[in-house]
Amino acid sequence: MTNILLLLIINALFIIGLYKVVDGGMLLDFVGDWIRGKTLYQQGKKWRKVISKPLIDCPPCMASVWGTVFYIASNGFDLFWPVYLICLAGLVTLLMRAANWLV
Repeated sequence: MTNILLLLIINALFIIGLYKVVDGGMLLDFVGDWIRGKTLYQQGKKWRKVISKPLIDCPPCMASVWGTVFYIASNGFDLFWPVYLICLAGLVTLLMRAANWLV
């Protein structure tokens, strides 16, 4: 149980950190622009906008992709996986709201 809680915390911090670091003006904003399709030669490719939300643009949505990666890498696939994703999305939402409240 403590392993799952630790994994949840690490995964949530990873998601929030990734969300912040690919935001405009940050260290890896060029990666975010590439995934979003904001560079000049990529404009008009709508599939990039579709994949950017679960990869880098929406922290609760990111829980589905990055939570799956973290969970399967550490525990393999089992029936607890959907519960983990729901808990991760909730934890990320709580942390993001707490961070916005503190600012």
